[in-house]
Amino acid sequence: IEELGAEKIPCGPNIMGEESIIVVEGRADVLNLLRNGIKNVIAMGGAKPTQTLISICKQKEVLLFVDGDRGGDLNVRKMMDLTRVDFVAKAPEGKEVEELARKEIIMALRKKMKAEDFLKEKTESGITMFLHRLTTSYSTYFNKKYEHSGSVFQGKFKSEHKKDDR
Repeated sequence: IEELGAEKIPCGPNIMGEESIIVVEGRADVLNLLRNGIKNVIAMGGAKPTQTLISICKQKEVLLFVDGDRGGDLNVRKMMDLTRVDFVAKAPEGKEVEELARKEIIMALRKKMKAEDFLKEKTESGITMFLHRLTTSYSTYFNKKYEHSGSVFQGKFKSEHKKDDR
């Protein structure tokens, strides 16, 4: 593992000589990718990407490889606000890049998508995710309050035709 710039950003060997780079969230992610034979990798360098990383990203094709959690999604938005990102790859849901095996890394990288498409997908599924979280949290609240278990919203919707208003 090498360090780049005054901020000493963890990266693979000869990162400046590469045409494309894989940006990951932290040092442990860099180490895992290096162990698995992927050399063109560099870390974001903390919660706020450094000026060195931002300037490198403007010169190269950038694949942002993030954890499969909400933090990963936030890092994608943060990086796209600060610099150019061409592609985004995400670890499987609930997993971190640092804990992936070689096969999982390769599969995640193969599933990369254009950064714009990644953001569009997140935005379009927003209402679906919101409703899912809302019904799940309400079910949890209801079950605790009334000492109930199982699904609150279950079974098919039932309706009955009325002939008059009574």
